[in-house]
Amino acid sequence: MDSKIELDDLKVNVWEKGVVKAKVTDSDGNPVNGKAVVKVNQITRIEGRVVNGVFCEEHDFSDLADDEYDLYMIYGGTAICNPSDICVKLYLKRGYIHYVCALVF
Repeated sequence: MDSKIELDDLKVNVWEKGVVKAKVTDSDGNPVNGKAVVKVNQITRIEGRVVNGVFCEEHDFSDLADDEYDLYMIYGGTAICNPSDICVKLYLKRGYIHYVCALVF
């Protein structure tokens, strides 16, 4: 049986951790379980589990230098459900946190 991953493009402020949240179902729309990985630049950044059709992992992407990447998620499948993958965009916002200081004399 085939599987399907639903994952939207991810927008992350580099000073915060990003959350990769996906829905994984079989070809009938039933939630599945199993292992999954998330890769950026062909390097595995996250290893986690799909539980009741949900993959949800927090990750620090602040070490990445560019503003945009392809983010690949691969579901490993099970004995009855085939593996699947998806590619979405990872957008990193590099704005600065502004602090306002007031001096009172």
